Amino acid sequence: MNGRFNFPTRILQDALHEIHTDEATKWLMRRYYRNDDIARIDALLRMVSYSMREAEQIEEAAKRENLRLRLVAASQKGLVPVDVWQMDCDYATGSHLVWIEPTLEAWKALWDGVYEHAEGPVRIEIIPLEDWPSYEPQATRDLALEAFENGHPHYIGGF
Repeated sequence: MNGRFNFPTRILQDALHEIHTDEATKWLMRRYYRNDDIARIDALLRMVSYSMREAEQIEEAAKRENLRLRLVAASQKGLVPVDVWQMDCDYATGSHLVWIEPTLEAWKALWDGVYEHAEGPVRIEIIPLEDWPSYEPQATRDLALEAFENGHPHYIGGF
């Protein structure tokens, strides 16, 4: 016997394996396990499901706190340098520097604004203090034009 529910470990393993059950699996469980075992398994699955939701919430809170600490650590005179790289629908790429306040609200507003007008892939990165002296925005490149220059074959690469 195992745990506070007093049923074999095999039943627990089977139940956890079948968290996403369909009707056939439920029928098989009813066929092979006693009703009191099924009730215990259902209770355990509800606990596991609640614990997983709780763990996801804790993980999201930890990610937000980590981002907040990174923003504060990278701030210079009350602002944070952020590199925004984008590629448009014509394969033109480039990056530019944006200064934001070191708050999660400012970060979210930046993301929302960039993605609202994005025509292709986007990368947004905080520039750490140690990297700031050597930071240079990426030069604008037209990858579609480069693909046909100097007799290159019809291939767009470089990203």
